[in-house]
Amino acid sequence: MEEEKGSSASPGKKPEKIKDLEKLTTTKLRELALERYPQIKGVHGMKKEELVEAIKAVEIELGIREKEEPKRAARRDISGKVRREKKLLSLAEAKAAVRRLKQERQGALESKDRKLLREVREKIKALKRHMRKLREAS
Repeated sequence: MEEEKGSSASPGKKPEKIKDLEKLTTTKLRELALERYPQIKGVHGMKKEELVEAIKAVEIELGIREKEEPKRAARRDISGKVRREKKLLSLAEAKAAVRRLKQERQGALESKDRKLLREVREKIKALKRHMRKLREAS
């Protein structure tokens, strides 16, 4: 059997990390697991997802790949749009943000940038609503 260039790792070097394991076919994943990671058992009986997980686990164990944090599911509102987490501001931070946005609004008025003007006005309005709720809560 002929060896391909770079397919097998030399004993002194770490094998390089393959970024897109999901893009490889099941056959290629099996070959990769058999060549590089003999510690993975039952390669021929595994499905693609199982192979990818097994290879990633071994690479993490060997220090080739960093452990990936699971991504949180995006929060969605009733219409299905993704909602961002709201960052709560203190009253002083909100007031400072309104002052800064008022200067930005003035610049948008002078440059006649309608899109920016609308965005800034909406942000100011939202911050003022936020400040009102903070005052009511205290």
